[in-house]
Amino acid sequence: MSFRITSRGSRANQLGGARVPPSVRFRRAGLQHKIEKNKSNVRRYAHARPAYFNFLTPAGLATIGSLFVAVIALAWFFIFSAKFLINNVTVAGGTTLTQPQINQAFYKLQDKRILGLVPGNHYLFLNKAALRASLQELFPQVAEVSQFKRKFPNELVFAISEKIPTFLLLAEDGRYLLDGSGVLLGEAVSQIPPEIVVLEHNLAGSDRRGRQIISVPVLNFARGVQKNWPAEWVFKPNEYAILEQEAAREFKIVLNEGWYIKADGDGAPEDIIKNLKVLLENEIGGDEKRQQLAYVDLRLPNRAFYCLKASACAKER
Repeated sequence: MSFRITSRGSRANQLGGARVPPSVRFRRAGLQHKIEKNKSNVRRYAHARPAYFNFLTPAGLATIGSLFVAVIALAWFFIFSAKFLINNVTVAGGTTLTQPQINQAFYKLQDKRILGLVPGNHYLFLNKAALRASLQELFPQVAEVSQFKRKFPNELVFAISEKIPTFLLLAEDGRYLLDGSGVLLGEAVSQIPPEIVVLEHNLAGSDRRGRQIISVPVLNFARGVQKNWPAEWVFKPNEYAILEQEAAREFKIVLNEGWYIKADGDGAPEDIIKNLKVLLENEIGGDEKRQQLAYVDLRLPNRAFYCLKASACAKER
């Protein structure tokens, strides 16, 4: 008997190549029961898309457009537009500062950028402290800024109070006004009030504006002598020449009669005036001899010396 043995194929081939339906493949009752039982455990996973894909939707594109417009609007408001920079200024009350000087302070503010971008004189960022600092940096005579009020979009109203000069300094390069703490306020260019205390010192003041150039103890001594000087004395101090303000603090108090007093700044002004009164009453006497004085030396606490203009000592001063 002869026959050809064919190769073993799949059950599908054996069934004529047709796909067997699941009901036939899984017709066993036990298997069907397991399938039904586990249907509830089947999980379906959505296709994961990149996060940036959400911005390509109409809503995402609208959000991006809105943010872009907002950034442009903020940049225009804070950086590029001059409409919101304070440039309409009203100074309430009086001040010695001129309009160009006040403009200079605002130009300085504009050059100071907040966060490196926003001008310092922007309506939203300019405040009283910043304006006071800018004015005081340029003009030390400014004491305070008050009545500070902004008006949208670019107006400002404020008042300036200035320090009252207490001393006039006769320096080697000009005349300068000082406040009560020895800070140089500026050059004296107008009439000097009669009550101001005049100092003389061999220093240059042109490059020291806004700085303390005379120590407070020296100023207190000069102010104390001026305050306690007897009103009945017709001879009065014209100026206080500072010979040394650091260690010995020596003064030469120049009087309107042409003679002067050598004084030690460490002494009490009341004691110096008391010693001078004793010397004038007991040694010098009347007006005629007093007017012949070259100087009186009161640097020692318990001794006093005087020198007449005709004496040899007058040439050694």
